[in-house]
Amino acid sequence: MHNIADEVLLKILKLGRPKYCLEVNVVRNLVRASNEVFNDALNSLINEGFIRKGIGNAVCLRDPIRTLLHLLRKGYSSEEIVKLINWQLFESVVASILSESGLQVYKNVRIPPPRGIEVDVLGINIINWFAYVIDCKHWMRAFRLSSRVKDITNGHYERVLKLNNKCEWLMGKIRNFYRVRYLIPVIVTAMPINVKVLNNVFLVPIHHLNDFLINTQYYIDLLNVKPVPNRCRVK
Repeated sequence: MHNIADEVLLKILKLGRPKYCLEVNVVRNLVRASNEVFNDALNSLINEGFIRKGIGNAVCLRDPIRTLLHLLRKGYSSEEIVKLINWQLFESVVASILSESGLQVYKNVRIPPPRGIEVDVLGINIINWFAYVIDCKHWMRAFRLSSRVKDITNGHYERVLKLNNKCEWLMGKIRNFYRVRYLIPVIVTAMPINVKVLNNVFLVPIHHLNDFLINTQYYIDLLNVKPVPNRCRVK
């Protein structure tokens, strides 16, 4: 069962867009708690740095990304939570998870024409030297359509191969890229699926992303994936 403080965060995240602010009395009525319990929850969230006082009688989220990650860790549905944010914020959440896991993170990596490429998030693990090439699918009803998923994974795998062919350019922009052993194609989604593979691309739900980053080699072996060797690796 979720506590009142988490429900306060959820209501502001859900109804306070675009600035993620709501009047205190509105939040109080939505969570249906006694004044004492509500005030204790509000003060706790202020002290913990989740919310701040806004204009007038409003309260606002200090950091929507931190709030979203907190709610996911507290067991809220990723489908429910991620629908409350736009795709740019979803990419930032994915990047934050990678950063918290100790990876070097690069957002919106763009390789110029000819045959230009754009990657939502690139994360480099400096322990095993895997580079996660991530396409973020914020809210994909297409995941319910197998034919569409096949097209999406095919497209992302081709993107990773093109990226590998442009590795000389990456070496000039991405720190330590020359040490990367393998490129790992990944699509991160909010859909409630298990980690799976299609067309040599990992499909990873955001609530399993941290586990996937920790246990990538296990998933590679389990699902018989062939990572893309870095063409520019310097041994």
